[in-house]
Amino acid sequence: MSILYRVLKPVVTIAVHIFYKKIEIVNREHLNEEGPMLIVSNHNNAFLDAVVVEMFAKRQIYSIARGDVFANPYIRSILNQLYILPIFRKEEGVKLMHKNEETFERCIELLGAKQQIIMYPEGDCVPEKRLRRLRKGAARIALRAEAKENFSLNLKVLPIGLNYSAAKKFRSHLFINIGNPISLKEYEKLYAEDKVKAVNNLTLHMERDMKTLVVGLDHHANDTAFEEVLEIYKAELMQSLGLNLDNLHHDNQANRQIASTLNYFHHHHHGKVLSFKQHLHDYHKALDKLHIPHRLFTPDTIKKLGLFSSSKNLFLLGLGMPLHAVGLLFNYLPYRFAYNTADKKVKQAHFHASVNFVIGMFSWIGYYLFQLLVIGLISKSSLVTLAFAFIVPATGMYSLKFYSFMRKTNAQWNLLSLVQNNEHHLELLLKNRQVLISEIEEAKKIYCSKKETELKGAQLSKTMGSA
Repeated sequence: MSILYRVLKPVVTIAVHIFYKKIEIVNREHLNEEGPMLIVSNHNNAFLDAVVVEMFAKRQIYSIARGDVFANPYIRSILNQLYILPIFRKEEGVKLMHKNEETFERCIELLGAKQQIIMYPEGDCVPEKRLRRLRKGAARIALRAEAKENFSLNLKVLPIGLNYSAAKKFRSHLFINIGNPISLKEYEKLYAEDKVKAVNNLTLHMERDMKTLVVGLDHHANDTAFEEVLEIYKAELMQSLGLNLDNLHHDNQANRQIASTLNYFHHHHHGKVLSFKQHLHDYHKALDKLHIPHRLFTPDTIKKLGLFSSSKNLFLLGLGMPLHAVGLLFNYLPYRFAYNTADKKVKQAHFHASVNFVIGMFSWIGYYLFQLLVIGLISKSSLVTLAFAFIVPATGMYSLKFYSFMRKTNAQWNLLSLVQNNEHHLELLLKNRQVLISEIEEAKKIYCSKKETELKGAQLSKTMGSA
């Protein structure tokens, strides 16, 4: 490992855990298996996709980046030390694409040396809740690497699904879903007979496996409806299925079921979907006007809501505000600088989080060191400076939690105002909510019944085939 990689990895790992409120990973042991490995992942969030995988790996991982960022020799030197390889796209100039063969050969050489590489077979980076059709480059590299060693390399292709709750958003959630490694041994004979067919089949194999690891909405037209259904129904669905609301793996299972139900109804009951989406949108719009989060607007929450509990939270806000102000003083400036810079300079949504993350990380470190220098010069005490070194990040973490509490308290007061001052509007919204949930429940029953019938039919066909 290069010195730069060793130094940056722990720093970046801490920064990622601050940027994302919650991160969970399943089947991590597959990522840390010995031997050559080609990791194939969906591509939602620019170079953060590689960062969040690498922080859980014991070995360094070689990754791929857009070729145009290698134009500057200083940046190229840094990227080389971070084990990043260039890949050129048509958008960067057709004349440069011949250089990709050098990268492919380098990948084959690295896999032959039993290294790990992460690639994104979708090609372009797009933050969406679906897996796009895979390109064939990753399969071609994997099979060429095995063929070079007469299929004795024991190379594994590891599919990964990166599931961001909101890829662009600070303090959102990330669930890393690692699948089972794909062995290339079964492709040895086919590759010898027909290389093109072997590449095509392996690409389809990768695509099938990766689709099981991510949420898969078939149509862009349902993206907004999907998010709105999550807000109103996901907690209820997870409770009915006995899933843990705090477990991101369980959360992903619920997301996938909701997406599958939407897909089914889009194909088979399109008229109903259009009517439901309009009703759902009107309901969410009404809550948004009241500044009440959808997850808070439930009969149980309203029953528990009271002037005493809301006033108590308001009192706690008053107590905690001074420390929150200290946390903002020591930590807010780099956050705001990074966010504003990303907002103004980044034109493509999928780069926003990555740019925000990098600028925020380095500007916070600079601001932090500057503050330590000032305190050290003023106090001329190593003990005071050391204490300050712990106080700055501690108050920063406190401010993050306090801000969430502040937003929740504000929403509770908005809801309490609705309960006390507009009972008719409250009853109308609750009625609309129940109608929507009833429609979702009915759709779920129809979808589950259809899936059960299909499963029984498949089992019967398999039994008859065996006989």
